[in-house]
Amino acid sequence: MDASVGDRDFLTFLRRVSIENRLLATKIRLERLLMIFLIISYRILQMTMLSRIVPEQSCELLFSREEWRVAYQVRYRKKATN
Repeated sequence: MDASVGDRDFLTFLRRVSIENRLLATKIRLERLLMIFLIISYRILQMTMLSRIVPEQSCELLFSREEWRVAYQVRYRKKATN
């Protein structure tokens, strides 16, 4: 059974729309990921600059007690003592 020219054009159009929708979804996910990386890099820069200005300051200035304890546990694979 042969599809008519109009049917083939319509199927081609549907395929293109599907591809464009996938690309758009990928673009949106990429933009969200870049935004997360931007926020993380800003926090790292903020911590670096602050630690240079006041190296004796507690990390609780930027992180809650729970946040730094989790980071410590992930990094050293043991619970924080404080």
